[in-house]
Amino acid sequence: MPDPVWGEVGRAVVVLAPDARADEDAILGHLRGRLAPYKIPRSLVVTGALPRTPCVARAVYRHYA
Repeated sequence: MPDPVWGEVGRAVVVLAPDARADEDAILGHLRGRLAPYKIPRSLVVTGALPRTPCVARAVYRHYA
């Protein structure tokens, strides 16, 4: 994800279990209790499934940026 200061920052893409419910704040709160502050993604996207390809290229995930 583009960032004016760092150039790029991390964004998490999350796939929930079929019966699970969570929002962005709940997931980021969970991560804050378990990761160092610099490892917390700046944002996240909740999606139904990740693309399945033999070799996942960076371009496949560009539409999440």
